[in-house]
Amino acid sequence: MTDYKQDKVANHMLSQRILDKGIRIDDVMRVGHGHLKGHSRSIEENMRADCFEALMAAVYLSFGMDEARRVIRAVVLD
Repeated sequence: MTDYKQDKVANHMLSQRILDKGIRIDDVMRVGHGHLKGHSRSIEENMRADCFEALMAAVYLSFGMDEARRVIRAVVLD
């Protein structure tokens, strides 16, 4: 179970799932040029994963645990 969980929540896996689902976090994050990959507007995967985690905390605080679970299941587990 630990390996399964780690595979789902590792930063690189979470970042890839965000991209695969078409969630455009990169477009709304304000970061310095040093955090961008190359000349593109692409954010480092660790920052993308951290931002998603912060958004899930905001969903939890604003809408409750059930909504946070729904969003996490839709992005991470499906």
